[in-house]
Amino acid sequence: MAKCTRCNKTVTKKAPGLECSRCGGLTHASTTCTDLSNKQLNILKSAENLNWTCSDCKKKSPFRKTSFIIPEDDMEDDDAGSEKSILLPINTSKF
Repeated sequence: MAKCTRCNKTVTKKAPGLECSRCGGLTHASTTCTDLSNKQLNILKSAENLNWTCSDCKKKSPFRKTSFIIPEDDMEDDDAGSEKSILLPINTSKF
C-alpha cells in the first residue's frame, strides 16, 4: 500500500490521494496534507485534465508562480450567461 508523502499514513479508497505530476508521489487529497482549500480540492477531483504538483516539487522550482481565481460565492444569478474562469497551475514542463 502506498503512503502519503506528507503524513506517512496509508492512501486508501476511504482516504484517497493525489499523484504529483512531477515526482509521482501520493499525497492525501485533504486540506491538511495538500495545503489546498476544499474548493480547490473539489476542482481537482472533478477535473480529468489537471495536473497537481506536491509542495516538495514546488519548493524545488521556487521561481514558478501559481495563482488561483475562485469565483465569489455571492455572485448574482443574473450573471448566469457570462463566462466565469478558474485558473489552476498546470505542469508546463511537458510542453
